[in-house]
Amino acid sequence: MRIKKFFSYPDLRTVAVILALAAAVFTAPAGGVCGGDAQVNIDRFKSRHLFLHYGRVKEFDRTSIIKVDETAFQEKREEIVIRNARGQALRFVIEPDHRLGSYHGGIAFCLFEYDDEGFLKKVSYFDKKGKLYGEPEYDDNAIFEFVIVDYKNLKSKMKIIDERDGNIDIPEKKRPVIRRLLNSSGELLDESGIPTTDYWMWNHMLFRP
Repeated sequence: MRIKKFFSYPDLRTVAVILALAAAVFTAPAGGVCGGDAQVNIDRFKSRHLFLHYGRVKEFDRTSIIKVDETAFQEKREEIVIRNARGQALRFVIEPDHRLGSYHGGIAFCLFEYDDEGFLKKVSYFDKKGKLYGEPEYDDNAIFEFVIVDYKNLKSKMKIIDERDGNIDIPEKKRPVIRRLLNSSGELLDESGIPTTDYWMWNHMLFRP
């Protein structure tokens, strides 16, 4: 008995390509990185109304998103971090019903901006409307600027702190980073050097309002 030939060789190649594409979609990581993976995640976020949330912060470039991270947060909430190719990372919290949440003091968005070498240069706080906003109890401190005055010194110390995962105190006679605090109107509130360990935590987005 002859077995009927259902597929020609070109058909088999086509099926193989389709199966490979399907596997790439269904095995995509939770935080998509670049290209198709990022688009899959953005489409999923749109369906959960998250796209409308982060679109409120006009200072964040939405045209070059490369990664989305989603992690569990307090009281069954989720914390979202969206990164783009311009060195920006926007962090915010959503409630279980997908409404936009907030951190302490009514701060809804935290925008982190890095230089070309991956060092943090600025953090800005925004309210739920996407406007610059600082906590009233802290003199409306809405912006943190980080001025690196000694890159060589900072890089060597950051490497040591990285190796210890932040669990180390480094004696410092000279601090390589100056932090400038500004209010939502851009007025300077304070300016001083900070410990490299503190800068390491800011750089790794470990501080929250």
